[in-house]
Parts: sequence; structure tokens; C-alpha cells
Amino acid sequence: MRIKKLNIGILLFVLVGVVPFAAAFIYALLYSFGIIGVANDGFTLQFWESVITSGTFFKSFGYSFLIALVAVAISVGGALWITLKFRQQLETRFMSFIVYLPLAIPGIVTGFFTFQLFSKGGFFARISHKLGFITEASQFPDLVNDGLAIGIIFSFLTMITPFFVLLFFECLQK
Repeated sequence: MRIKKLNIGILLFVLVGVVPFAAAFIYALLYSFGIIGVANDGFTLQFWESVITSGTFFKSFGYSFLIALVAVAISVGGALWITLKFRQQLETRFMSFIVYLPLAIPGIVTGFFTFQLFSKGGFFARISHKLGFITEASQFPDLVNDGLAIGIIFSFLTMITPFFVLLFFECLQK
């Protein structure tokens, strides 16, 4: 009986989680080769060639890699400090709940929340205006679409630091 429940669970996971993602990926790949889609003229490498030869692909890839590297480095360092500094407190029910809570928030929600907090029309810009620190929304520093990717790094930190805290805490327990 238990084996049948397990197989049904795996089947549902594959049907709900894997099949739609795989279908979307295959569709996008076929579309990029010009095999299907609105403007298809048959198989072509024209789209891939234009992306790779434009130069912006590798620049974007490097920028994304640098953002991820900075976010992971800060997150690992912060998580190690939190774990070592608050080791006793992490064993309490309240602190473990506080650490687990951000892990339950999807990445898209974190990104939306960051945008709502740090954009020029966001929460902190409005508070700054009400307190008289700025007179216009355009005076608020651009923390979402900036070159330093502060908003992106903040979102990454809120998502991955709790994971590393739990990982380091479990390592210290053993």
C-alpha cells in the first residue's frame, strides 16, 4: 500500500513539476532554432549567432556571475558569523522559526518585495519623502535597477543566508 502511495506521489510530482517545465524548455529551444513559432522559416542558427556575436551575452553572463559571487560570499560570511555568534539562541524554538521563515518565501515574492521596498516609488522612498529627506521621488537613490545590483544582492541575501545558517548550524551540532 505504501509503495503505491509513493509511486502516485512521484507521478504527480513529474506531471505537475517536471512536464510543464520540460515542455516550456523544449518549446523555447525549438522556437530559438526557428522550427516552430510565428516567424518560423525552418531550421536556422541565425538567432543564436546574433546573440553570441553581439558581445552583450558574455558581458551579461559575467555581470550575473559577479553578482552571484558577491551575494554568496556575503551570505556565507554572514551566515557563519550568525551561526557562531548566536549558536545557543538558534536552538530555541523562536529563533529557529525566524531562520526557517525566509526559506518558505518563493524567489519571485522576494524580488517583488524588494522592488516594492527599494524602488524610486517604493516604501523607503515614500518614508524618506514624508520625513523630509527628499523633496521628489527621483531624488531617492536607485537601488533596484542600479549598476551595482544592490536590490538583486539584497534579494539573494534574504533567500540564501538562512539556508547557510541552517547548514552551518547542523555542521556544528555534529
